[in-house]
Amino acid sequence: MPASVVETERWTRSNTESPEIALAERDALGTTARVVLWPPERLEDVLVAVDLELELLDKQASRFRSDSELSQVNAAGGVWLVTEGLAEAVAVALSAARLTGGLVD
Repeated sequence: MPASVVETERWTRSNTESPEIALAERDALGTTARVVLWPPERLEDVLVAVDLELELLDKQASRFRSDSELSQVNAAGGVWLVTEGLAEAVAVALSAARLTGGLVD
C-alpha cells in the first residue's frame, strides 16, 4: 500500500456547504488539525504533506517524546544549538501565547 494511502486514512473528511471546498480533520499533537482546501482536487496530496509536517514538528518539538529535539535540549541543561525548525516552532508558540494572553502556547 502506498505511503500516501496509509497516511491519509487518519483524516476524517467532512462535507461542506460547497462542493468546491474540501474539509478534513484529525487528532494531532494534542489538538485537532484541520485542512480546508479550495479547489478540492488535490486533497489527498495536501493531507500527505500536512502529515509530513506534523511528523517533523513532533520529532522536533514534542515535550512527550524523549527523542525529540526539544527534550534533548531540555535534558542538556546548558548551551545547545537548535535546528531552524525547532527555533521556528518555539517562536510561533511564544507568539501564540503572547497574542492569546497565554490561552494558547
